[in-house]
Amino acid sequence: MKSICVTGFYASGSSACLDYLSEYESTSFINGKEDYEHSMFYIGDGLFELYDRLYSDKSNYISRSHALNDYVDLVNNQYNNNFGWFGSYKLLLGENFKKISNDFINSISSKQGVAVDVADYYGVHFSLIKGLLQLGAHFIYKYKISKFGRKYKKKTRVFRYLIADENTFRNNAKIFLEAYSKLCNKNNTNIIVHDHLVSAEQLYGIKYFLPDSYKVIIVDRNPVDLYLVTKKIWGSAKFGYAPPTPLAVEDFCWNYMYQRRNLEKMKEMSNVLYIKFEELVQDYDKVIKIIDDFCGLKKEEHKFPKKYFNPEISINNIDLESCYPEEKENIAQIKKLISSSFYSYEKTKICTNRKKEKIF
Repeated sequence: MKSICVTGFYASGSSACLDYLSEYESTSFINGKEDYEHSMFYIGDGLFELYDRLYSDKSNYISRSHALNDYVDLVNNQYNNNFGWFGSYKLLLGENFKKISNDFINSISSKQGVAVDVADYYGVHFSLIKGLLQLGAHFIYKYKISKFGRKYKKKTRVFRYLIADENTFRNNAKIFLEAYSKLCNKNNTNIIVHDHLVSAEQLYGIKYFLPDSYKVIIVDRNPVDLYLVTKKIWGSAKFGYAPPTPLAVEDFCWNYMYQRRNLEKMKEMSNVLYIKFEELVQDYDKVIKIIDDFCGLKKEEHKFPKKYFNPEISINNIDLESCYPEEKENIAQIKKLISSSFYSYEKTKICTNRKKEKIF
């Protein structure tokens, strides 16, 4: 069984690749065709960040215990709650997910008792009961009153100790990821597809975690189109979320390039395929052949061609600058700050009858 992880740089078009892969009878997804992201691995407190927090030269035994507990809390939260498009592991994978998660954390850490340190304190409030007890102790036993009525709010968690070196962590993480993919592959297909199990930006830093059966497809996008999608769609009241990148042009450009700071190194990795969204749309036959070869897909298994990804529809999502003439100055600035040597601005085929409401 192969695991294909499809990822991108936020709104860069990875869903198009996912839609294409879902047209094969030899592929499956954790939640059928429903949107789902494996966020437990790539977000803050997730598996990949756990590694950095444990093995940083700036860590100590207290901070490592916090890192381990934060990861365990995240796993439990995503196991117990039905979030729908992420987590929901109790519903989707059942007790076996709990087992492989516990096996992993127990292989890298031990726990002992309950401990509280300064970092566990999160608030203070006045307790009348404590104040009265302090007054009683003062008048009866002559105890000195200190911090009258003050009561602390604090987390109470077990203390966890790291017991594994970096190499052991990496190997056990691979075992965990392999077991996770097998659980996700309920239909026992040749390929299980994961949407955002990894973030493209962090891929180079976690290359040692990925099992040999894992392959990653990165989908990238023209920075002008990405800026316009971010500003006009992601940044609109329609979605109600903060956009994935800042909207000030200079800040956007800096973030665009910083997120891709290791891109050339990632392209050289044998288990990584880098494609551009606009090329997938314009050179459909050529690019899907590259994807098929990379994933080991057979043409005869492509049972539903263009059912979920149709380039004739997705062409509405490229060359967006023709839809927003009011952004002319910002677009010029982007092309100046992000030169064609960083991302090629080749001419795209324009959908001349496109309307803004067709953009998605």
